[in-house]
Amino acid sequence: MLQQDFPKWELVYYYYNKWINTEYFDLLLSKLCKKVRLKRHQNIEPSLGIMNDQSVK
Repeated sequence: MLQQDFPKWELVYYYYNKWINTEYFDLLLSKLCKKVRLKRHQNIEPSLGIMNDQSVK
């Protein structure tokens, strides 16, 4: 169920699998989160995490 501007799902899945197994995905996500936090004028590293018992089982 990818949008039309994406390549075939098999190709997307191939690269996703390749990146997730080599930890590229974690690195990409980390860098993206830092960019978003900087754009919002926040500290790069979060100082607090919140969990509630409704979302964590």
